[in-house]
Amino acid sequence: MTAEWGYGKTEAPSGAESLPRKRGGTRDYKGAALIVIVGSVVFNFENVNHFYCGELCYNPVSYVRVTEFVNGIYTVLGTQFVDIVKGIDYEVKVKVSNSQSTAILYLDYVEKLTVNLGEEPPIPETIYVDDDNTAGPWDGSLEHPYQHIQDGIDAANPGDTVFVFNGTYYENVIINKGNISLFGEDKDTTIIDANGIGNTVYIGNQENNVIQDFTIKNAANNGIYIYGYADSSSAVYESINNRFINCIICDNAGNGVYIHSTGRCCHIINTTILDCDISSNDVNGIYLQADGNHCNIGFLGSTIISNTTISNNSHDGILQEAGYHHSMVSSTIVSNCMVSDNDGYGMNIALSPDCWNDGHMIYHNNFINNGQNAYDAYDSSVNKWYDATLLNGNYWSDYTGEDNNHDGIGDTPYNISGGSNQDLYPLMDPWGSISESTIMVLPENRSVFPNSNVTFNVLIDYLPNGLSGYNITISLSNASVSIIQSVSFPSWAVLHNSSDLPSDILWIKAIDLNNLITENATNTTLATIGIRSENPGITFIEIAVTRLDDDNGYPILAETQHSTLTVFNLPPLPGHQNYPTDPDGDGVFEDLNGNGLLDFDDVVQLFQYFEWIASTYPVEIVDVNENHLLDFDDIVELFEEV
Repeated sequence: MTAEWGYGKTEAPSGAESLPRKRGGTRDYKGAALIVIVGSVVFNFENVNHFYCGELCYNPVSYVRVTEFVNGIYTVLGTQFVDIVKGIDYEVKVKVSNSQSTAILYLDYVEKLTVNLGEEPPIPETIYVDDDNTAGPWDGSLEHPYQHIQDGIDAANPGDTVFVFNGTYYENVIINKGNISLFGEDKDTTIIDANGIGNTVYIGNQENNVIQDFTIKNAANNGIYIYGYADSSSAVYESINNRFINCIICDNAGNGVYIHSTGRCCHIINTTILDCDISSNDVNGIYLQADGNHCNIGFLGSTIISNTTISNNSHDGILQEAGYHHSMVSSTIVSNCMVSDNDGYGMNIALSPDCWNDGHMIYHNNFINNGQNAYDAYDSSVNKWYDATLLNGNYWSDYTGEDNNHDGIGDTPYNISGGSNQDLYPLMDPWGSISESTIMVLPENRSVFPNSNVTFNVLIDYLPNGLSGYNITISLSNASVSIIQSVSFPSWAVLHNSSDLPSDILWIKAIDLNNLITENATNTTLATIGIRSENPGITFIEIAVTRLDDDNGYPILAETQHSTLTVFNLPPLPGHQNYPTDPDGDGVFEDLNGNGLLDFDDVVQLFQYFEWIASTYPVEIVDVNENHLLDFDDIVELFEEV
């Protein structure tokens, strides 16, 4: 069973046993292909890809609902399996049909697929890259990082993180797999330089990748090239859920970012560009182009461009163009951006015959001193240059209207060149100029070993009119790396509440009943959170504001600033190559020699390297007797466990 099989197709997949034909022109197969993860257990049918599973039905004691499709693998979020045993065949009823409306294969009418429990999926790892390691060896470990970014990507498996230390890396990075997180140590000093060749970073037909904290520069073509290609009579989703965060993308001979859907029926969805600076590129800052037959960018999954500076590019700041038979660029959301000093249009929504370029929303941006600030070939029924709920639009440097009622919104619309579109709520002052406050998580960066307890303070730096209360959400971007364990509130927050812990998401709210936080307050603590590190990797501690009110009851417009928690593997003991592990998951790394077992040699190693361990490892990692000290009794307790 492959993505080509469906209604009217009768050829069985290789190795599949044909069962009696059902209705609708389908045929059932035993032993067809599918991969389903149930919790940490993998059911494996070979050779299936690109299925959406609405329901995976029964053995006599089980029921499983598949609710999420990620990177070609179906993640099961709920299960009622009882006494699952590895090595036993389970009969699972799966349904398969073909929906012509979306052209995605839905599961309907395939019975008695024989399932044998496979191995548990690997734990995500962090692979390290450092250009200072010129002599080797190179294995991607913290001690022996790869010298080149491409080597780290080539060694990574889906779910892994590639962490790149500061340096200038002269290479053309190709991300040829999905679900990879590529993180730089610092965007200003971790530089990918294409050295005037090709694209600096290329992602072709891949999904769920993250690129964060890099300078990406000096390409002969594009700084980042996101390419989707298909040749199909029905929709094929390629290059899905790729995110670019906190990057500087500059000095490229082509576009800063080029998102390109081509071929036939290729769909690129859910691309995110966040907190980036895309400047001084020789063509466009960001170029979205669908130029294939029925190809699409953004349909059923918006392109998000937010909190990004797009300036001093030689053509347009943002160009969106659909240019071939029934192609479409749709559902782009541009917000909180500075679009300035581009030689062409600040944003250009172009019109091509027999194509669509619609469903876009552009608000809370500053369009300043571009050759022409905006062009939209369509009218207000197609694209919105404002938020109709907030009744806020954009700031335009060439707006000449007045604000007689002093509400910060121009009394007359701003006319968008091209069609008949308007910004109905033009801002009188640049967006963000009235925001004086920042909610931040401190410290900004923290590095720890697994099973360490760390605290972070959530504070707001300035409150010109005091604070009456807040409701905010704190979330971890990678729940496999760490978990929020606790929250405490300052003394001024007499009335407070929070969601249940432990969790990777925490909402907190508090009220200043006694009016202790008054005007011009600085560095006010909102809460202190306790986080426990679990597995190697990187997670971002992020803030979202639901409500933040001053002492007059007015909303406080505040920016947010995230923090980064990096969890490193414990270094091996002297003379060893394997990392210590925690075989029983209790937070104590009893397996000191890293062979995956607790044995007498671990007792010997704790005794032999006692002083080195005491000076290198966190106490809680090796505190076997749980007295918050590393002492000789820990050796005795470890021996008794053996």
